[in-house]
Amino acid sequence: MECRGPFGENVNGLVGEISRLISIYASFDVSYWRNVPEDRKSKIYEKIWDKFELKVGDEICNNAHVREIIYEIACQRYRDIRRTYYSHYQAYETDEARLQNPPNNAMSERNKANRSKQLISHVTGRKSFKQTSWTERNEEGEEPPAHELWRLTHQKKDGSWGSEYSRQVYETIRDKLEESSSQSCSLAAPTPEEVLTSVVG
Repeated sequence: MECRGPFGENVNGLVGEISRLISIYASFDVSYWRNVPEDRKSKIYEKIWDKFELKVGDEICNNAHVREIIYEIACQRYRDIRRTYYSHYQAYETDEARLQNPPNNAMSERNKANRSKQLISHVTGRKSFKQTSWTERNEEGEEPPAHELWRLTHQKKDGSWGSEYSRQVYETIRDKLEESSSQSCSLAAPTPEEVLTSVVG
């Protein structure tokens, strides 16, 4: 019998990462995952492929079958996220109020509340963030952008993170900046500092 779903010790991380990428790259102006533009679906799949070893049996596979499984998970998560957005907007009576309270703002507020219960561990010891920023200046004397300073102060020398939340923050900021830079738009792109603030509040 053909295996239709993922399994393994990292399956929860896989599903969580798919959800995170959908919230960044998918367009929610369509009703169904099947109507999401193919280039955005491919972007999500490529990000997953870069991060996880996707195997069929003992072999790492990057084929139509694996992509189909990822898309099946994405379809369910897209539906769940879109339903969450719909419920969020239903709480407001006018379009003006809805525009002033996008889901990302609500999520940021929830993140603030959750952080009181969640360990955010930096790895610089007694060294302040400002000191770290100063010592990491480049040859032109420029200090690192906000998301790179976050990485420098929350990622250990061996590449592991002080906490899972710290890793998620960095990857979300990085992906949002990458997505913003790839879009042709007359509006000024958000700065790393602005994106960091929108993610962690």
